[in-house]
Amino acid sequence: MMFEERHMHDDLGNCEALLDPKHKAKLDACDFYRAGGDKQCETCGKVYYDHPNVVGALWLTEICSGELVKL
Repeated sequence: MMFEERHMHDDLGNCEALLDPKHKAKLDACDFYRAGGDKQCETCGKVYYDHPNVVGALWLTEICSGELVKL
């Protein structure tokens, strides 16, 4: 993520203008769950901490399956 994009987010890590439409749809449907960051991804074997944050909702992580997770 570019430095300028990070500064567009509010104090909670939100910037609706930067959300990908697929992520926005999942957020609107509350289609995410909580998990520990040290949980291993079933697809790649890395811990959830090693997966990217969702641009536009930095408090969420997208794992390899496309699911959104709040760590």
